[in-house]
Amino acid sequence: LVGALIIGETAVSAGIVSVPVLTMAAAATIATLAVPSLYEQSILFRFAVILLAGCFGVPGLACAALTILAMACGSEPFGYDYLYPLLPLGRASVRDGFVRSIWSRLARSGEVIGQHEA
Repeated sequence: LVGALIIGETAVSAGIVSVPVLTMAAAATIATLAVPSLYEQSILFRFAVILLAGCFGVPGLACAALTILAMACGSEPFGYDYLYPLLPLGRASVRDGFVRSIWSRLARSGEVIGQHEA
């Protein structure tokens, strides 16, 4: 940790990287360690994003962001869409996706996971 601080400070002082880039790199590293079982996959995924952004610039970064969004749209953990209630678009996205609706009103309409479904 101390070595990373010293190297980061030296890189900023030498003008190799800026402070926001160093901050984002530190945040990405900490986020990688949040789920230890996904460590290897997150490293490979991060290198893929860096490679796209390095080769193609902003369009490459946008392509990586769209790929991440497409992967999130296609996953269904626990039998529900990962982006539910935002996607697929419907009444639920208006009621509880952007503005929090009243819990009892959602339960009456059947949009809350009940005990029999869990």
